[in-house]
Amino acid sequence: MGASHWALLYREVVSGKAEAWSHWKASERHRMLTLFFLFSSRVNCSEYFPIFLAILWQAGLFFHQGLTAALGLLYLYSRYCYFMGYKESSSGRLAPMYFSAGVLWILIGLAAVGILHFLLSHHLGMNVLLFISL
Repeated sequence: MGASHWALLYREVVSGKAEAWSHWKASERHRMLTLFFLFSSRVNCSEYFPIFLAILWQAGLFFHQGLTAALGLLYLYSRYCYFMGYKESSSGRLAPMYFSAGVLWILIGLAAVGILHFLLSHHLGMNVLLFISL
């Protein structure tokens, strides 16, 4: 039901079928734009969610679960701020989007260090985390 509603909204708003906005009241136009912004932010958030889950899992498994969980909550909160900022206007989404991208890059870095530490300690007997702390 929800998917068919979003598909109908997409067809009407994006493909140009809702061109006759001149006979609509201003409140109806504003409601359609708000729904379009919500639809766009939902699609944008769903594109990054599988990447976030994979990186969160790898960073938690190979690096540190507590730090990864804290960064995961920070990422989810920044995506919530992105969603709420996009609801207000399309320019209100930029700061939370850049912040969530930064958190995602930090998670990628932690996952890479954790995987590198695991591979080097398992195969070569080197402890990368002791080398980094020196």
